[in-house]
Amino acid sequence: MKDDWYKVIGLIIVTIVGGCGIGAALHLFVTLPVGAKGPEWLAASGTVATLSVTIWLATTESRRRRKNESLLAQLHGAAILNQVERAHQAVSTLMTGITFQSVGVTVDSNFFAGHVENFESLELWQMSDLIPLVALPHETAAKLAQANGHLKSLVPILKRAAAQWDAQVTSRSSISQQVLGRAAVLRLLLRDAEDVCRTQQVKVKLHSPLDGQRQG
Repeated sequence: MKDDWYKVIGLIIVTIVGGCGIGAALHLFVTLPVGAKGPEWLAASGTVATLSVTIWLATTESRRRRKNESLLAQLHGAAILNQVERAHQAVSTLMTGITFQSVGVTVDSNFFAGHVENFESLELWQMSDLIPLVALPHETAAKLAQANGHLKSLVPILKRAAAQWDAQVTSRSSISQQVLGRAAVLRLLLRDAEDVCRTQQVKVKLHSPLDGQRQG
């Protein structure tokens, strides 16, 4: 969001400066005497041309940079999709097991211990993986950063649940709510991020030379 504001402000500044410059150059043309000599006309024309080229170069560089950032984000979003999918699936399976324990799912210390093992086996993305994703829409990089922290904090909660579930029957409802509360936040974050990353994977495939050759 902050980067978008910087881009808007930069565009406004370039527009104002360019407009003032072109206005000043046009003023030169208007105020030149009717009998002005060639060098005076050439100087005025050169001023307009210089300002036009400067504005064009500034906007071209900005467009090129945004395009490169977008392409890099697409590649990294597609690359991280499998990790996000695995984490999302792990969270959904955990929530389903606790929510529907009354219809045949046995929730006990082994249930939580198994999920501890499952979550610890996840290959989580690092902060360095998220930097290129800043250009993705819907604040995907920020959501994945939040999800990373929630996933790491969920494991100790599951370990406590595994240790206390069988011994503290009266606390089971509280334990379940604690796990479900953290998992629900995670599922929302991961679902949104997964949708965006899957879109980036589709875009990468559409622009892949190999896919283009297959379609041809």
